[in-house]
Amino acid sequence: MYVNKWAGFSVSVVCTCSAGLAYCFSLYSNQLKEAFGYDQRQIQAIGSATNLGGYASIISGLVYDSMLGWDGRGPRITLLIGVIVNIFGWVSLWAAAKGLIPAPFWLVLIIAGLTCNGGTWFDTACLVTSVRNFPNERGTVVGLLKACVGLSASVYTSIYVGFEEPDAITYLLYLAFIPAIVVMCSIPFVNFVPYTQKSELATRPQFCTTGGRFLSAYQIMTALAIYLMATAVMDQSSAFMLNHQTRMLLSIGTIILTLSILLVPIGSGGLASQRAESQGDEEDVIATARARAGSLAADPDVCPPGQHAVPDEHAPLMSTTVSDEDDATEEPLTPSQDDTSKRTDPDGKLAKVPHQKQLGQYDVQNEGGVEPTPSARAPSAGFVEQMPDMTLLQCCTSLNFWLLFLTCSIGMGSGLSFLNNLGQLVIALGGESDSQAVFVSLFSVSNCAGRLLLG
Repeated sequence: MYVNKWAGFSVSVVCTCSAGLAYCFSLYSNQLKEAFGYDQRQIQAIGSATNLGGYASIISGLVYDSMLGWDGRGPRITLLIGVIVNIFGWVSLWAAAKGLIPAPFWLVLIIAGLTCNGGTWFDTACLVTSVRNFPNERGTVVGLLKACVGLSASVYTSIYVGFEEPDAITYLLYLAFIPAIVVMCSIPFVNFVPYTQKSELATRPQFCTTGGRFLSAYQIMTALAIYLMATAVMDQSSAFMLNHQTRMLLSIGTIILTLSILLVPIGSGGLASQRAESQGDEEDVIATARARAGSLAADPDVCPPGQHAVPDEHAPLMSTTVSDEDDATEEPLTPSQDDTSKRTDPDGKLAKVPHQKQLGQYDVQNEGGVEPTPSARAPSAGFVEQMPDMTLLQCCTSLNFWLLFLTCSIGMGSGLSFLNNLGQLVIALGGESDSQAVFVSLFSVSNCAGRLLLG
């Protein structure tokens, strides 16, 4: 039995809120510096080690890819490995800072890398599985989940301020066990569903459509970001004299608001995934998609050259795929006996792709002339553009890959450099040591906002 895609997506959002703990470094860097007796260069090296561990996700990616055939067990095993790495890393760093284990500088660097590497396993399992479950909503899915990664530092900063400030060393145990508990509770729900669900074909009410559910998720994450920013400013404002009990209540509010994302699957058919396999469902989707394709055929902005709308009710739905030579080929979208269809991979060979990527992975126009959601527009309306699957070696030989790699390295590297030294910058500019939390939280909220908008 497969678990509902929407249930898996919702718990994935909660999991990725624990995947960006590398951004919390400034909260405890000063106390690590005092505990180990390090100078500023050594603390910067530890911060770099946490960043390296937090972005060394190639290992988790390779492990996930090795289990692609295991629709349920693959993502769950990846998450379980992340839990083990996360607990081991943070508990080891806490023990070293407390003097419970001997820790030379080189060992502290390794431990610091492990602390944040657990998050890459959470991120890989949740992100890749969600993208595979919603292939026509890739940008939305990536934007939402990556926004949660960016917001995770603010969520855990709120917990720190409410429960453990100013004891940042004990707070390391929170970073070890809270993410572990969250992910362990989420593991049973994260799986790849290799077919289209009935809930994905819903056209009314608006909330129950695919676009409506993603819009609700965006609204919840936006509300959470605004709440975290407001509470961070209130905590440092002289106009609000917040006591410890009030801070605890605000932290509990953060947890409740984060968990409200679990309301998104309501009305999607229950916990078990329900396959859209009846002939009536498929015929309705095909007929509606053909009608919409016919109405858009004359619009060059919606149906550009190389994509074909097929208004003829007797003609099969067509999909456009593009090989390396940019030769467009047409393929029928009607289901086959083995529930798969053929397409051309980057090597020019025929490969099998799931039927899910053709039939049902598009939203149709609502009745009554209501404007369709962005996910209902081309290429979703009857002609689904296939994205090429590339191996790691093929990526490494691609110019686009290295251009993106260079861009991300420069852009993200400058931000991480600022974040790692944020604690020292606050003190150097005359701020109090307990005011670092608000700047970490604001940085995290800004990080989330950029990812949401780009997604």
